[in-house]
Amino acid sequence: FLYLGNLLRELGDAGHAVVLHRGLTMRGELSPGQKIASGLALAEDLLALGQYHEAGQVLDTLQVHAADNKRFWKARFAQHQGAGDLPDAARVLKAAAKAVPERDAAWFREAYASFQLDRAVGHALAGEAGEARARLRDVENMPESGSRAALVRAILSARADDAAAALTEA
Repeated sequence: FLYLGNLLRELGDAGHAVVLHRGLTMRGELSPGQKIASGLALAEDLLALGQYHEAGQVLDTLQVHAADNKRFWKARFAQHQGAGDLPDAARVLKAAAKAVPERDAAWFREAYASFQLDRAVGHALAGEAGEARARLRDVENMPESGSRAALVRAILSARADDAAAALTEA
């Protein structure tokens, strides 16, 4: 049922996947690993349906047992991002990098840098220099920020009518 539900979600039928996965989470004979897998699948179904609050409730029940699980943190990030809570989404990525095994931590550090830089670009393009600089400060010393930090600084300089600085940054 777990794999059938996952397949249904992948095929775009998250509504039926929810039914299968919710039924699995109610079974008492599942091992702890199976309970986590079915709970994460249910949360992913709910996220696919845009039911972010309910997905958050499911994830809350898994947090103690799945705190080192990459899939858990990805779902938690998707929950906050989908609900439009971007500061919490960023905090989730930052916390995940500390909670997961090192083999997965690099993914979350890169995702955090990318997410914050995307937010910085959006703020810079919207003329929100203070917010753009704040997001840039969050990640500019991270090796993962790369050349995108320079892009943000270039946009900020261009928005401030400082063409020379914008060209230097670019």
